[in-house]
Amino acid sequence: LRVSLDKLAESKGEVEKALSEVGLIAVDVEGLSSLRSSALAQAAACIASEPHATEAFGDGSKRASLATSVGAGLEPRDVEGCEIESGFRDEVLAATARFGETLGGVYDLEAAGPVLSSAYP
Repeated sequence: LRVSLDKLAESKGEVEKALSEVGLIAVDVEGLSSLRSSALAQAAACIASEPHATEAFGDGSKRASLATSVGAGLEPRDVEGCEIESGFRDEVLAATARFGETLGGVYDLEAAGPVLSSAYP
């Protein structure tokens, strides 16, 4: 099931059916697609212009990333001069909060605490 975040509360029956039969739903968030495209284009440009954004491994594989901290034994790094669309991350967090609040309200779960929570440093 694909449903707009704005129509989520109105689609309770469809949401319940999709979650019980398939286990997931797709939620469209107005404006997020264009912010995502912008952020990915900016990231690609930064990776292409920054030699330290690519990590080479012993097996010859490479990983390109703008991560400021990485796991699996890789050293943290900052990619200077690369400003990625901060609005994208903010919108994802806001949409996650709205989704959790809406779902919690539809299913009367507020007393149990947040259905979803998300944060970034």
